[in-house]
Amino acid sequence: MAERTVHESTVESLRAELEELYQAIPALVSEEASRAEAEIARTRATTERLTAELEETYRGITEMTIELEHARAQAEAASRAKSIFLANMSHEIRTPMNGVLGMAELLSGTTLDAEQREFVTILSNSARSLLRIINDVLDLSKIESGRLELEHLPFSLRDAIAESLQLFAPRFSAQGVELLLSVDPQVPECYVGDVGRLRQIIVNLVGNAQKFTTEGEVEVHVRLAASQPDGMAARLVLSVRDTGIGMSPDALERVFDAFSQATRSTARTYGGTGLGLTICRNLARLMGGDVVVRSDLGSGSTFEVEVLLDLDSGDGMPSSDNLEGVHVLVIDDVATNRVLLRDLLVREKARVSLAVDASHAFEMLQRARERGDLPGLIISDVQMPGIDGWHFVNLLRHTPGLREMPVLLASSVGPSSEHFDAQSLGVRRVLSKPVHRTTLLRCVHEACGHELLVDRAQAEIVPRRVLLVDDSEVNRKVGVRLLERRGHRVTVARDGEEALATLAGESFDLVLMDLQMPGLDGFETTHEIRAREAALGVDPTPVVAMTADALVGTRDRCLAQGMDGYLTKPVEAAALFAVVESVEASRSPAGGATTAEDNDVAGAETADTEGEAEEGDVDFDEADHRFGERTFWRELAEIFVLEATGLLEAAAGDPATALRAMHTIKSGAASVAAPKLARLAMQLEQRLRVAPTEEFDLQEVRVALRDFAAVVSRSPDIVRRND
Repeated sequence: MAERTVHESTVESLRAELEELYQAIPALVSEEASRAEAEIARTRATTERLTAELEETYRGITEMTIELEHARAQAEAASRAKSIFLANMSHEIRTPMNGVLGMAELLSGTTLDAEQREFVTILSNSARSLLRIINDVLDLSKIESGRLELEHLPFSLRDAIAESLQLFAPRFSAQGVELLLSVDPQVPECYVGDVGRLRQIIVNLVGNAQKFTTEGEVEVHVRLAASQPDGMAARLVLSVRDTGIGMSPDALERVFDAFSQATRSTARTYGGTGLGLTICRNLARLMGGDVVVRSDLGSGSTFEVEVLLDLDSGDGMPSSDNLEGVHVLVIDDVATNRVLLRDLLVREKARVSLAVDASHAFEMLQRARERGDLPGLIISDVQMPGIDGWHFVNLLRHTPGLREMPVLLASSVGPSSEHFDAQSLGVRRVLSKPVHRTTLLRCVHEACGHELLVDRAQAEIVPRRVLLVDDSEVNRKVGVRLLERRGHRVTVARDGEEALATLAGESFDLVLMDLQMPGLDGFETTHEIRAREAALGVDPTPVVAMTADALVGTRDRCLAQGMDGYLTKPVEAAALFAVVESVEASRSPAGGATTAEDNDVAGAETADTEGEAEEGDVDFDEADHRFGERTFWRELAEIFVLEATGLLEAAAGDPATALRAMHTIKSGAASVAAPKLARLAMQLEQRLRVAPTEEFDLQEVRVALRDFAAVVSRSPDIVRRND
């Protein structure tokens, strides 16, 4: 009974607890539901806030994308405008440079004495250096865009360095600074690479050293790097050391930055754009190396350029042209110069003796005479302490047993002397320092009575039949003169239509094609030539483009249009000859003589000659400097007047024709030293480009052309010289 009572009591207790729990469930459910609703509300609020933030972010990204797209479009437009500007500037600058280099080349083919020929050589090298400086502007753009391409051509290292340094000889001499060059004997001679870019590095570094060095010396030294690659390649280190003002540590940190100089006072005092070293470093890196600099303020600087170059398997000179058996005495008070000349001559198998000054040389000559072993040639420096080179030769000519010895002098101040005449002293040649390897060897051969292989090579040139197509009379004149002096036969055409008509009746070994011509341009003419050849089933005639557009892409476009090559104006004679003589000469007889130029513009009416022309219509100093002989300038100027007169007549009332006419007149006027006419033509050309639909007036250009023609007709044929 007691157990039943306990059990019933337990059941009752559980029932009460369940009842209590049952009654509490709604409250618990309600509480949890409220808590859940609050959490859901908080989550919803958070979600709405995040959604709003995401929408705002999306709007921001969308707006930013639109802005970036707009900025990209603006950058592309600016890049296109920059490319167009660079192309136009390249064309306008190179066109007159074509006349400068062409006339210098023609002048070098005339009868000149040794001194005049050296002057012309320096003039030509300076013009080429100017052209390279102009190209720096284009190079910076190409480097920034990663489109700079290196050439891969064989060259002589020592020739390249000497040619570069020869440009600086007069400036160093005027400053009283010694310019030294040394190349380790272990350094090979011949390489394959971009010699133009290597010269550019040398010119920039030496020019920089010359600018900041007022006393002491600048030394260029070339050696092999400690670590060398395997195979047919060499890693070279070219150092340029100066005793100039040096640089502070702060200046060293930014020396290779574009448009940067050490200080503002440095820029004001020494000038410069701050591009040279930037370009040098980038070129060196393209050549597999780099540029480093060491400098202390007040103690000078040393720039070291490391480059990787392929070796040319044709290293060295032909054995039949060397100096084996020739004994040469070299006299120079500077050890570096003695070693340089010794290395150059020893490489050609000459036997070399060295003297430190004139007194030492006399002692060596006396002993050599007693032994019966006198040198066959003496090469003496001019600027030496004590007895200089001129006095040494004068004493030599009064010393029995030594009077007839052949002598070459090397000078850094010019080929003349106030007290002595080279010819009367029997000096074979006065060389400019640093001595150019090729010039030195040629002079040594001549002094020793040797016949050079290079002289015989000229006679072996096979004449080619060339069609020269160019709408510029001046460019045609220069091209014809250069090629005919080389022995080639040249026919000219003034535009694409005339070229096609000429090719229909004659065959040629090569066509030199200008690109920018009225009517059919060079591309269209070449396309038509290729179409005719395909229809007839004949072998294609090589077509080489000639243009002042030096931008990247022009060469590829020429090749894509069916052309076989590309020459940049101003065309250097060596490059022109190399292209022309690389094609196979025709085996068919040449037939009658081809015409040099056929001017059908005789009889064109000249403008009204009322009024007096001013001398300012012609820059006679520029004309005399460029052409040398007034007769040749008058010939080109008269051709230009007739050509420009015809262009003006055709341009009346037609903006497109007028635009082309102003472009041609501007270029031609600059070439014949007519600055006023060139300026007016350029101004009208610019107006026609900006507003091609507006009315235009040719009267100012006509008057300027009339005044120029009047000056030409009154000009004497004899050149004015500044004696």
